Amino acid sequence: MSLKNKLLIKPTVSVAITPQLQQILKFLQLNNLDFVEELKKTLEDNPLVELEEQEMEEDTEIYQYYNFYPHQSFGGSDSTYWNVDNFSQSKTLEESLEEQISFFRLDSKTREVLTWIVWNLDDNGFFTGSAEEICTKFNISEDEFESIRLLAKNLEPCGVGAKDFIECLLWQLEARGFARSSLPALLLTDYFDAVLKGRFELIEKKLNVSSTDIKNALKIIRSLNPKPANQYKDSIQPGLPVDLILEIRDQKFIVSLNKQYIPQIKIKSQFDQGCDPAFAKVIKNLTNAVKTIKKVKDQRESSLVRVAQQIVDEQKEFFQSQGLAPLKPLTLKQVAEKLGLHESTVSRATANKFLATPFGVFELKKFFSSKVNSDEISSEYLKRLVQEVILEEDKLNPLSDLEIANVIQERFGIKIARRTVAKYREALKIAPAHQRKYFHQINL
Repeated sequence: MSLKNKLLIKPTVSVAITPQLQQILKFLQLNNLDFVEELKKTLEDNPLVELEEQEMEEDTEIYQYYNFYPHQSFGGSDSTYWNVDNFSQSKTLEESLEEQISFFRLDSKTREVLTWIVWNLDDNGFFTGSAEEICTKFNISEDEFESIRLLAKNLEPCGVGAKDFIECLLWQLEARGFARSSLPALLLTDYFDAVLKGRFELIEKKLNVSSTDIKNALKIIRSLNPKPANQYKDSIQPGLPVDLILEIRDQKFIVSLNKQYIPQIKIKSQFDQGCDPAFAKVIKNLTNAVKTIKKVKDQRESSLVRVAQQIVDEQKEFFQSQGLAPLKPLTLKQVAEKLGLHESTVSRATANKFLATPFGVFELKKFFSSKVNSDEISSEYLKRLVQEVILEEDKLNPLSDLEIANVIQERFGIKIARRTVAKYREALKIAPAHQRKYFHQINL
């Protein structure tokens, strides 16, 4: 017998997808409302099932609409900025700002420069463009440019035109009557690093304030809008409950399932007695079906809570700082490995799920952030570092992308590739070194 005619048998390993496992995977990827709907549909033909509805409590404002932000998230349920019911505009942000500028009493050149600024805002509403380019285009000095940019303080939503989210929040505090020497402003300027690290005792000692003072100041900060342009983007529809709740107990972060909309499954008892053998078998099969669904329901809850709890533990600094610290890099694979789950299971558990916290509501997917040659720094944070290094460079001898990468490695200990710096610089709408030098020389 030739080799090609031989029957080769190779052992293989496969996972049998049982009906129960299929049901678990199906339920796991659904949010609470969709899960309840599917649960009722699955059990509607079973006469043994009794679903006990749980009524919604009155004090559940936090569940009425979603507030979620991927980084530097301040929104809370008491913030009118974040209620998507407030927004029904049809104009773009730029169109709205240009219309507002038309009502200002400005000379034609100032009006043109301010209009140019608002048409060069990023997705958050910040001006991250090149001041040198605008100065050259309109033949004005950097001081003149800055004084015109500051006119954006008078625009709505307050904060557009700021250079970054810190300045954006300071403008909003100023609009509310808070001086730069006020506690909320000082937390954003002089003590922001301490806030990010949760070193509130240091702040209490340095400023001679109480923990209550700091708590109230943080509440004010969280009521501000760190991304004023967001209201002009498509928003998630309100009216849906969150899926999970984060509570702080004895300085520990505890995640639990929001069960307010999920009915309890009970088996009716009147079918348990007085049955003939054939009917008893039917009752037994129906009972087992209910027990299986109850088991699947419990497994869904356990998986959701485990995954969400692991995410909270991984992003501990973010929650300790009440949403002020940047997110760490985190992947589905990392969470899956920690919990001994398949990556697809974590993906299903985090899909369209929202977590309510004492300082806002967040989509679980938003806690996953990409990383660049570092286990501790997110790409968003690295983008800010690139911007900071460029802002501090010698204008007559601007840094190349490779030199920026070297500065970041030397100053922050983070290894980043030249092409990555170029990608972030372009995303920030910052010109390359030779163009920055050229524009600066023309302005001189």
